[in-house]
Amino acid sequence: VSVPSQAQNYPVYSSYPTNLYLYNPAEAATGNLWVLANHRQQWLGLEGAPRVSTLSITTLLDKKRVGLGGRLSNYQRGLLSNTEALATFAYGLPVSDKDALYF
Repeated sequence: VSVPSQAQNYPVYSSYPTNLYLYNPAEAATGNLWVLANHRQQWLGLEGAPRVSTLSITTLLDKKRVGLGGRLSNYQRGLLSNTEALATFAYGLPVSDKDALYF
């Protein structure tokens, strides 16, 4: 007897506090130029252990509201390997003199 199933296998990042763009593309419009590299390898010494490498770049275009971002990442685990490229456009909608809502 077999039962069909589905699963998700997302890479695990350990740099959330330093690279918010990995989880929220709207972060591209919240600061000046950022270039960040990330590498994480689990279970060191075991063949096929999960490994993720990422390079992300974000920048404001008009020093206020419009930002661009990009990310290249490679995720390997066992026989599976994913490589992806992501580009984002972010815009900050002002809600007060000091705050903005970013999309």
